Amino acid sequence: MDIQEVPFNRSLGIKPSARDGYILEMGYDKKLSNHLGTLHAGALFTLAEAASGAFLLEQFQNTDLDIVPVVRKGENKYSRPAESTVYASADYAEQSADAVYSALKERGKAVVEVKVELYNEAHERTVVASIHWFLTLVQ
Repeated sequence: MDIQEVPFNRSLGIKPSARDGYILEMGYDKKLSNHLGTLHAGALFTLAEAASGAFLLEQFQNTDLDIVPVVRKGENKYSRPAESTVYASADYAEQSADAVYSALKERGKAVVEVKVELYNEAHERTVVASIHWFLTLVQ
């Protein structure tokens, strides 16, 4: 699966990032703004969720496992308004890649937390997100 295949992500302009160290990006667009003229919290949450999903898919693309990820919970902490293109980085919050892989191999399922950070063009952090996923293996 490609994150850009999700119609909602595509409608927000979410795409793979050309910047090193980032997985996805979303450009500023007035139609995505809030009452203050900055990127809407919902658009930023969607970018964080999409980045965490893209991160997980990337983690398993060269393995013998075919996963189905489903979001269980998400939490964002907004620290700075976003008024430009926003870039997303993602990584496991606490688990190691090996631990997640082992849980899937042994039980066929795993609960995973992915930490996502969003940055503006000046490399100032705007959002820290925690996205929890339930992963199962394709049968």
